[in-house]
Amino acid sequence: MSRRRNRQYQKKSSGNDILPVLGFISVSGLILAAINTSSAAPTNLTTGSIDTSNDGVNNPLNIRVSNNAWQGKNTLPGKSFESFEKMWQGYRAGLINLQSIFKAGHTTLTDMISVYAPKDDGNSLQTYVQGIENATGIDPLNDDMTQYINDGPTMQAIITYMAQLEQGANFKVNPADIQLAWNNI
Repeated sequence: MSRRRNRQYQKKSSGNDILPVLGFISVSGLILAAINTSSAAPTNLTTGSIDTSNDGVNNPLNIRVSNNAWQGKNTLPGKSFESFEKMWQGYRAGLINLQSIFKAGHTTLTDMISVYAPKDDGNSLQTYVQGIENATGIDPLNDDMTQYINDGPTMQAIITYMAQLEQGANFKVNPADIQLAWNNI
């Protein structure tokens, strides 16, 4: 269970508070009551599933589980997607993945995205690259990413678009998280 998720449910009680219980989660045989301390409840509390950042795992780019020792990684065994302590750490992992793909010889935006978001996973390469082209002005087929891969504002614009595409129109990207991620590469 991620630290963020734990903090989300913890609230100090003066003894007079009545806190609504959203459900119960079993962790290593312990039963934890999930207390609603805010107006927005997690999306998948009843199933216990935490496979996307919409469920509080701070993985806005849907990075699959790997043996990478990501900063802030706290992925539970048996999960398909990574989990991070803080949102900026999920963005950081995505930025590092893109830079690694570039260093492996995929030097155009189209090449990079075809590796990052393969069609086998149900991704539309055309949607991805057109959206990034609209957000940045990068020609996805002809521009060499050499001039962009280490440019903070450009890479932050790319990651912002990718997170919104991966998580849906209602996902709110916090630019401060992306800036912090970039600053910690």
